[in-house]
Amino acid sequence: MSADDAAVVSSIAAAVSALITLGAVIVAVRSFRASRKDSQKADENAAEDRRAQSRPMLVPELQQEHLSHGTVNFVLRNWGRSAASDVHIDFLDPGPPADLDTLPDDSMLKWLYRSYAAPVTLWPPRWQLSHVYIWGVDDDESSERTLTLRLRYKGPDGHDYSDEFTIDPAPILSQTASAGSEPAKSDLNGWVKDIGTSLRALVRKM
Repeated sequence: MSADDAAVVSSIAAAVSALITLGAVIVAVRSFRASRKDSQKADENAAEDRRAQSRPMLVPELQQEHLSHGTVNFVLRNWGRSAASDVHIDFLDPGPPADLDTLPDDSMLKWLYRSYAAPVTLWPPRWQLSHVYIWGVDDDESSERTLTLRLRYKGPDGHDYSDEFTIDPAPILSQTASAGSEPAKSDLNGWVKDIGTSLRALVRKM
């Protein structure tokens, strides 16, 4: 092999080696980027999981008032592990009128709208508010009082939450109607035991 042929072969080998090296670098860069994206995604998922576990969780529900036959309370409670701030309660259906004074005073919705007209500054964990929603099971409109609302608030880290709920009083009202106006004997026994326990605790503290 002549010196010229050897030089050509050497040049080709160097070029091939350079291409292989370049290819390896490209593969390494792509692998690094993919690994970095996977790591970032894993970090984001972990952060989202931590937020979901520690977030405030405001949930509305309707509860039967056992001490007042036919009365249903609207209860809003923070079931989460952290406090919610700047809490807005938007009543969507039925929505409040522009002037609440147009509603009659015996309308429980009037007082419910008024109670939550202004945002709540801070709502601690396990804290709840309760308002009478339906007064008397004989109300002809009670069975039609399905309520849709949206809750908007911030978590401790400033994350915004927005949840929409629809609550229906029909199941509770059907139980109230079938139970009758007289409390069950077991309920009376339970109330008596609770009163006795409270009195004994009070005496021990005195």
